[in-house]
Amino acid sequence: MLGILSNRAKLKNLPGIGIKPEMSREERKTESMLLQERWKLISTGTERQNIKIRGNTLYVNKTKYSSIVDWKFLLTNQPTDDKSDDGSQT
Repeated sequence: MLGILSNRAKLKNLPGIGIKPEMSREERKTESMLLQERWKLISTGTERQNIKIRGNTLYVNKTKYSSIVDWKFLLTNQPTDDKSDDGSQT
C-alpha cells in the first residue's frame, strides 16, 4: 500500500484508477449507506446517470431523494402530481 500512496500523483491521471482521500470511520459508514441505497435504486430501474451523491445526500433527477442524519436514512418528501389522488379521472 505504501508504494501506491507514494506514486499517488502519477496514478491519479491513469484511466481506471481512482484514489480517494482517506476518510474517517463515520464518512466511510455514510458513504456505504448511500451506495447501498444507490444500488437499490438502480436495481429497481432508476437510470444510473440520474443518481448523484453529494456529501451525505442522494439526488435522483437533480431532486433531493434522501440524506443521512444521525446514522439514519431519511427519505425526502417526494413531490406529488397536481392531480388529486381521490381516484377520479379527468
